[in-house]
Amino acid sequence: MVGIIQIGSGVSLPVQHVENPFGVLISLTQTRLVKDYAEKIEQYARLLKGIDQDYLIGIFLIGLRDDIKAEVKLSDPSTLAELTTKAQIVEEKIKVTTQGGTPNGNTS
Repeated sequence: MVGIIQIGSGVSLPVQHVENPFGVLISLTQTRLVKDYAEKIEQYARLLKGIDQDYLIGIFLIGLRDDIKAEVKLSDPSTLAELTTKAQIVEEKIKVTTQGGTPNGNTS
């Protein structure tokens, strides 16, 4: 699957044609679901062969929503996969507590 990035004025480029994937990577922020954000991080990280896991964790945390970031940092994840899983759990918990009900959407 080839990802597409929007670059100003509606111009789109395939991910593999981005001149500075590190610049794009560090500028990403979570605007939707954690899953979507993690997929974007992974897309650009793949273009940076050999990037250290600690850098990816730091970059992921910087762009993560503040309400999720605070709780995720307490778990001290050691891999991006572990961090993503924890962030998704926290995201779901926040959704349940703010909307009421259960994780699957039931209110009874």
